[in-house]
Amino acid sequence: MEQLLSNDTSTRLNGQPRRIGFGVIPRFIFAAMLSTAYMIIALQKSELQEGTNRIIAVLLGGFCLGLLMVTTLWFYERMESWTSAALLIAIMAIVNCSSLFDKYIPRSLYQDKDLPLLGTAELDHFVFFFPTCLIAFIGFALVLLRWRNALRTVPVAIVSAVIATLTFVYIVEQQRGSWVSLLSAEGLGILWQITLAFFLGLSLWVGQIVVGAPPLPDQSLRNGGGHWVGNGFISLGILITCFSGVQLWTSAAINQHRKMEAQHQEQIRVELAKSLSEAPSRDSLPPLDQEPIEAVLLEKAAGCTRFGPKSKMLPAEEALPATEKKGPRALHPQRYSYTATYSDMIGSIIPVEVTSFPTTDWARYEVRHTPGPNMFILYPEHVWKPVKFGNNIYQVFTSYFWRSGNKIIFLDCRNAQQSVIDDMLEAFLKKYPSSV
Repeated sequence: MEQLLSNDTSTRLNGQPRRIGFGVIPRFIFAAMLSTAYMIIALQKSELQEGTNRIIAVLLGGFCLGLLMVTTLWFYERMESWTSAALLIAIMAIVNCSSLFDKYIPRSLYQDKDLPLLGTAELDHFVFFFPTCLIAFIGFALVLLRWRNALRTVPVAIVSAVIATLTFVYIVEQQRGSWVSLLSAEGLGILWQITLAFFLGLSLWVGQIVVGAPPLPDQSLRNGGGHWVGNGFISLGILITCFSGVQLWTSAAINQHRKMEAQHQEQIRVELAKSLSEAPSRDSLPPLDQEPIEAVLLEKAAGCTRFGPKSKMLPAEEALPATEKKGPRALHPQRYSYTATYSDMIGSIIPVEVTSFPTTDWARYEVRHTPGPNMFILYPEHVWKPVKFGNNIYQVFTSYFWRSGNKIIFLDCRNAQQSVIDDMLEAFLKKYPSSV
């Protein structure tokens, strides 16, 4: 008996970790809660979610979760070596990057689908969360349970990843439409991390049962526990250092972002002032007569019939609307607006507006405020400049517009097929060649 106890103690002193039990699950959940709190405070609230900074934020969030789990395993006396710790941290940092590939996911996966048991759900949740769980569960099993035993637990890891993903999607969809949701599907959010941590611990526990390794006697805790606790404190020190470093980096990044934003706002202010100074005078404008609708709007175009044609005089403005005073523009002169809706038999609907100004200079000035005030200054990234049928025109999302002499032509094509849009553009560009 003494010889057996001596052998077990020697095994512990030689660095062999004990069996992974059910206790790893609440410890992993606690680690995930700490990681989530840190992510929300230090990263997700630091405006680092755009451009390349989003990549840094996700990598740091995964690194934080991995380091907390490793620290937990060391205090729990389940970590074998520093090499294993580094592998686990790297696995957790990398696998959480699935949310970075959202721009490569087909748009069809973001639409609602009716699924058995889950009800209505978006398939993109499966695409992002399942690979994260699958790689994390298998990776942790290979590192912690040794290769031969870990390979026996791969089916357990796969099943756990499937159940974890179904649970994650179910909780997300149950909250849809609620006013306040703390358990959103955001990558590395609280639901993401806690679900991942819970089923990772469950997978390791069940996997260890499949392996069937017996636990070591409690006597080993008294003889060899100092080595494990010491490493745990070293890991905790690294974690605190990491937190401090990220806090400093975050503060610097926020200050830099605010500085750049202030410079951007100053540039916008200068551009708005310049645009205002370039506005044509409203004095001594030539008279503007209302034209017949038939002379302005096509009766038929692209197989579409004209419905509800209207024309009205828009009086000269005396003051800017309250909603536009933050981004000042010149007051509009008197102008005429001609509108109609074109529709065909297959459901395409295209509202069209032709606005006539007193002079070409006013039309040239006002095109930069279409479809919204100061559009070209405030949102230049949304203004595209395609060439259609030999004409340079402007496009904002599904709206097309251009200037032709003293007129601005605007087509709202959100409810039309592309072939109909092209035919409609060709018809109106033939009548109103672009002067852009």
